[in-house]
Amino acid sequence: MDGIIIFIVFTVIAILLVIDLAWLVYTYTSTVIYEKQKKKMYKSLGNILLSHYHSDDTTMCFQEINLLFKHIVDCNEELKRNYTSVDFLLEKYLVELNAKNEKIVNFDLQDMDVMKEYILRLINEFKKNNPMEQIKGANNVLLNNIIQHFERGERDEFNEEINQLAVEIKTLQDTLFEKEKNSKKQDALTKVGLVLSVVFGIMTFVQFFV
Repeated sequence: MDGIIIFIVFTVIAILLVIDLAWLVYTYTSTVIYEKQKKKMYKSLGNILLSHYHSDDTTMCFQEINLLFKHIVDCNEELKRNYTSVDFLLEKYLVELNAKNEKIVNFDLQDMDVMKEYILRLINEFKKNNPMEQIKGANNVLLNNIIQHFERGERDEFNEEINQLAVEIKTLQDTLFEKEKNSKKQDALTKVGLVLSVVFGIMTFVQFFV
């Protein structure tokens, strides 16, 4: 009987260790891929800016940045979360440029002020032409409808869309509240699992050597 208990305990501990190891490998691999793609993203952006910052026309620059998003940012979920839009990426790049972070910005220009002015122009132009770029999917459509109904003076449709927006906000609040509760429950379960692992380990040690 004692041998069966010891075997079960060792099996449970082994399973937990394998799960922890698999999670560590997954996390490490994801981090390596993310950092590699982020470095590639910033390098591509730097080369794009170097090619166009003396030009008065921003069209081609934006086209190349959109390709950067399509083939690098949008292909990595973490990059998509951290760099949600063109203007945000440019803002982050400008911060690194001002901080002289050589890991990201590795060029030294005589007319650096011209480069900074160009980046600021790109940011302002993008925000002007894409006021709701940060909002994606159905919510973007909803806000566009609200603006259109307001501009057309369509009061009933406008009020209906406003009510729908209120429902969406309430749903979002409920979702965030549920996620917070689930996160706390998950943390508690993790702590319990760690405690049980320690207890099983002590029991095994005692049964094996006593």
